[in-house]
Amino acid sequence: MNRYLAAERPTSDLSNLLTIARPNFRSTGTILNSDSDYSLSFLLLEIAEGEGNEMAPEIHMMVGGLVLLIGIANGIWTTIAAKRAKTASTALFASVVVMTILLLLQVLLGLDLFSRGLRPAQGILAIVHMLGPIIALVVAVVLVFGNPQRLTRRYIPASHLTAAVAVISYIIGEMGTHQ
Repeated sequence: MNRYLAAERPTSDLSNLLTIARPNFRSTGTILNSDSDYSLSFLLLEIAEGEGNEMAPEIHMMVGGLVLLIGIANGIWTTIAAKRAKTASTALFASVVVMTILLLLQVLLGLDLFSRGLRPAQGILAIVHMLGPIIALVVAVVLVFGNPQRLTRRYIPASHLTAAVAVISYIIGEMGTHQ
């Protein structure tokens, strides 16, 4: 068990920017436990400084699950909404934006893992696992944010592609955990 006080941590330029007083932090390798309040800024600081590396795959997996669930839900919702109305409701627009932001976070986490050599598979599957979400992100950004009229029919391919890529990436990721 790794127990230390925040004051005992080595400081860096990044940690000098944020003042974080969070005593009695302990990491169990897969989940974080705390004897006091846990701040998201501390987690982000730890990941940025390289101390939270054992958590990155789990975070990547959790965000991927959210992208998968929201992508499927948005795919169904946008298809039904396109039959009913030409323009998207504010709730549908917000849901598609949240999906796109989560996809961006997923891509950034995946690129970090990929750059550290953590791949769920080798060869072409690793490339598909990396490039699929990037392509889905570009398509989603173009179709969602390049759509000032909020046409529902433009959200359909963004949601469906995101859901399809999330399913494929999930399968590839699961293959990697069982090797």
